[in-house]
Amino acid sequence: MSDLFSEQKLADVNFQAKVKNSLTTRLHLGRALNDQDKANFLDEAVGEARRTIIDPPQRKMETSDAEFFNAVLKETRDKLGEIGIDSPDQLLPSPDQIIVWDKNIEDGTDTHGDVSAYGGYVNLKIVKDLPVNSPDAKRVLIHELSHYITQSTVVKDAYGDIKVNRRGFNRIENDHKKYGVIEESTAELFTLFCTDGINPTSYSKQVPFMMALINKYAGDRQMSELEFFKKLFKAKVFQDERELLQLLDPKIVKQINNIRVKEAGWGISDPSQLTQIAQENGFGEKYLSLQNAIDTGEVIHFPGLNGGIKKGPVQSDK
Repeated sequence: MSDLFSEQKLADVNFQAKVKNSLTTRLHLGRALNDQDKANFLDEAVGEARRTIIDPPQRKMETSDAEFFNAVLKETRDKLGEIGIDSPDQLLPSPDQIIVWDKNIEDGTDTHGDVSAYGGYVNLKIVKDLPVNSPDAKRVLIHELSHYITQSTVVKDAYGDIKVNRRGFNRIENDHKKYGVIEESTAELFTLFCTDGINPTSYSKQVPFMMALINKYAGDRQMSELEFFKKLFKAKVFQDERELLQLLDPKIVKQINNIRVKEAGWGISDPSQLTQIAQENGFGEKYLSLQNAIDTGEVIHFPGLNGGIKKGPVQSDK
């Protein structure tokens, strides 16, 4: 066998194909991009992923880890099907696009994660010596998978740089400023939808806001809250701004998309904005009730789902 088809190179080629396929099948590419822009973006995404994966991550992947990831991906795939998303495999990463890193204990004991800048892989950061297949790791992984499948538009920013842009209550970058609030709380509700556990949240202001918002607009549309959430999540996945506006209304969409988040992390720069928006749109009392409940240590519940959400020890909403 020639060197071109050596096992190592074949594996590398296969990996590059996985990254490109996972991006091209789920990205709604921005109209401002020509074919060369798209090709450059995909090449950069592959390069970013290769640099992470070929330079060995701090934790070696074990067979049991891959089995765990496959099981979580299957559960997530099934739940996406329940939401009404056809061909959910196209939206999800492969197990080798999930990278595990060891955290130093000095950096805290919480498991957390993120999605790479170009959307090519998911990082999972776990305290050294803790197992990958833990309930915390599963919860964090599903949360990050929610982000992974909603990062779906590639555009040029004001500086001419190609970037992943997240709309429909997702992070919006405008002149390098961060906006949006619903992305994290939606990911928390999607995690609850997939796990039915008692999940701690780092977003104890955003989650009650989202629950109260859904309660209000589901009632207005004569839907159950679970049905409304499924429609909202599906609209986010497919960047269906028209559906989002029909589920809610233009006023609150604009208000939410203009909430500033902190430069570091996803905490709200001014949490009083949430109270003001909730009160102006008729769900202030519900929001404050849920906010008080979670702040006093109660588990808050989403109608139609088992389990619930409680305030976690680590807070991004400060």
